[in-house]
Parts: sequence; structure tokens; C-alpha cells
Amino acid sequence: MNIDFIIPAYNEEDNIRNIIKEIREYSKGKIIVVDDFSNDNTFDRIPEDDNIIKIRNTMNYGKGYSVKRGLYYADGERVALIDGDMLGAIKHINNSLDDISNYDCVIFSPPIKSGGIGLLRKFAHNVVFSETGISIPWCISGMRVIKKAIIENMKDKLDDRFAFEVSMTIELIKNNYNVNNIQVDFQHRLSGGDIKGYYHRGKQFRDIYRYYHGLRK
Repeated sequence: MNIDFIIPAYNEEDNIRNIIKEIREYSKGKIIVVDDFSNDNTFDRIPEDDNIIKIRNTMNYGKGYSVKRGLYYADGERVALIDGDMLGAIKHINNSLDDISNYDCVIFSPPIKSGGIGLLRKFAHNVVFSETGISIPWCISGMRVIKKAIIENMKDKLDDRFAFEVSMTIELIKNNYNVNNIQVDFQHRLSGGDIKGYYHRGKQFRDIYRYYHGLRK
């Protein structure tokens, strides 16, 4: 199965090499890293390789924008979307190839751990449920494998910022695509209970609310 990997990254200088190394342990697919105008050394730490494409946005356009920009360089039958702060995720893709081949999109959900009381996750779930009537508890998960033709066709309807996963989930369900949600264990940096963590979750809330408000017009 030909799968290309798109990694939207922002300030991931400590992790970006690790996730690329992990991908290479399981796949020879193309790796596309889109640095969303990080203010650290993320871009410089992306390895130079014939099968790695390095892109740097000229300003901070957002997660969804970065993924959509990366799509231009992907040519695999499917694309795997991997957050820049994930580790231990790629083996689950490798172990789920049968599921991936049988569905239009597979969403891999992390276990629920510390990092808040789940208000963001529940809010996103309620937005998707109110629009589709379908319950996907972890619809904000940034780890997904989707047919490239499908995401290409819907990309203009997908949010450019943190509502990207919510908007994708809604579009998939509304268009009757086959979606599977698999819970797996992997490391994902959760926003903690400090000011920085609350600020990050606040931006996610804002973007999802803004997207949902747009649907209600």
C-alpha cells in the first residue's frame, strides 16, 4: 500500500527527527514536513533526504493550511496525517493496513490521559454529533490515514486552523464515506494545566467555535 506522510509542525525541534526516524522504520513512503513558521529550529532539524520534502510557511497560517499545502506534494494512494508531537504512532498504521484498505479514512485515537478534563474533546464531539448524528469521541485526533483523492476533493471545505480535524470528520460523514475510529496507545504531548496549555486549548476552542458558527449561518 502506497502511503505518503504529511507532518504539520510548529516548534517541534526536539521531536521532528524522532518522528521521521520512526516513519522510516516502517515505511519508505514520501515524508512531507510543513513547518508552520516555527520560531525555533524545527525546519533546520528536518533531515536532508531525496524522499523528504521540507516546506516552510512564510507566516503562521495554521495546521489545516499546512496539511493542505503538503497535499500538493503527495502522490500516494493514501496519505497519513501525523502531528509533529507524536511518537509511537507509526507502528499502529503498519499494524492496521487491513483496516486502512477497507475504509476511506481511519482515525487513530489516543488514550485519554492527563492534560485537562476533556472539555475541548467533548466540545468537538458535540459539534460533530450535532451536525451528523454520529458519535466519534476523538474527532480532534490528528492521526489519520485517508484516501488522497477524497481529501483532495474536500480540501476547500476544510478549516485552515485547529478546526481542521473537526471539519474533515463532518465532511466525511456528510458525504457517506466509510470512517473507522481505532483507539491505540501512542505518545502525544498534551497541553498541561499551565498558562501555555490553557492558551493553546483556548485557540483550539476558538477555531472550532468559529468554524461551527460558520456552519450555523
